[in-house]
Amino acid sequence: QSTSEAENAAVIDFVGKLPPSTIDPHTAHDDDNHKLFRHTLRRVTAIQRVSYLNRGVADHGVKSPLAPLIPESFWTCLHDTAGREKLPWEHSVARCIENDALHMQLLTFSDFRLRRKGSVWSGGSMTANSKETPTEMRGMDAENGVSSVDQNDQSAQPFGEVRMRNKSKVETLAGDFEIDPLCRLRGMDVFQTDCPEEEVYRHRLLTGMRKVPTLVINIMVPWANILVYFQLPDWVKRFDDIEESSKDSEDTKALKRFLTAEDEYRNPRLFIIPSLVDAPLPIRMMAPAKKEITISCRSVPVKWYFQNETTGSDGSMRAALVEADLDLVTAKSVRKVASMVRPQTARITIDCALVISKPKDSENDEPSACLGMWRMEKVDLNGCAVLPPKTESEMVQEATVIMSTLQEEGPEEIAVAAG
Repeated sequence: QSTSEAENAAVIDFVGKLPPSTIDPHTAHDDDNHKLFRHTLRRVTAIQRVSYLNRGVADHGVKSPLAPLIPESFWTCLHDTAGREKLPWEHSVARCIENDALHMQLLTFSDFRLRRKGSVWSGGSMTANSKETPTEMRGMDAENGVSSVDQNDQSAQPFGEVRMRNKSKVETLAGDFEIDPLCRLRGMDVFQTDCPEEEVYRHRLLTGMRKVPTLVINIMVPWANILVYFQLPDWVKRFDDIEESSKDSEDTKALKRFLTAEDEYRNPRLFIIPSLVDAPLPIRMMAPAKKEITISCRSVPVKWYFQNETTGSDGSMRAALVEADLDLVTAKSVRKVASMVRPQTARITIDCALVISKPKDSENDEPSACLGMWRMEKVDLNGCAVLPPKTESEMVQEATVIMSTLQEEGPEEIAVAAG
């Protein structure tokens, strides 16, 4: 933004002189020339392709304060962009509800709340034996429908011994009921990037996150930030004020413990259960449809960020927010799988469930919860938005935090980390 017009012209002139093979974004070059091109292209996107949007003037006679900052190529599911038609995969994010295989697996957990097929989200506020619970469901698990985990069931192996329904009870329920997640799916964004960002809730263009209490799952892969937004129950306001009650349903207890605990408790209890719907053969070989792989966030680096509900000086309310940054870049083996998936994303359909459950090595009786579900269906990355680079002030703030962290760790810890 502080770059002069002469520098801008030089940047565009430089890009214009590059050979086509270097400019091709699909060319897998890692040499200095290609890195320089990618850096230069970022500058062009940030500096030259800024659209001074006047939607506010046209629609309401008021210019949005964000208008001068929104690049032409940027959009998010958090707010509507005038004249933009949604991509096919955006319409299918919630279609995971149609995945019978995933639902059959989730129905085995007796703590997960149910609703009649086709009914709406309960709001995540039902209590134990709530009147909102379907009459047919009350007390039925107190009969012979619940057992401990079946040790022959490979899909349940990553979990500890939690209360689970037996196969016959699951088959009975499957005809009329479906899982009612604690959190409502708000939407999903896929942002192209060479350097996935952490703490996305701070980004100036993603302000719509905090209209309602929100859980953000930030899946960082080498080529994108995949952001999945869930609306938390409305009792999530200030995390220090959350208290467990005897009237809470089992899944509500699980979420309250999860939100108020330390990372050492949270990380081994967060699971993503993927269910592959369609994919090319190499991807199917890594995740066979009938033997789903459960990804525990114990094996994936996770960082947590919590923001309490606040009220601004103008009286505006910013709802509570939880962000989980899942790092699929650092670990070499995970990064390799993510790189294999990248050229195939437009041919892959996968449903995922986000679950809190007891880890396998825990001996305590613990409740579990299904937080939410979503679908990624044939996402064409070429049509996805680009998350604009951070401003100079944002980078200065980030650098200050990094330097502060390094000073706290001391020279010995830094030397070990560098080694």
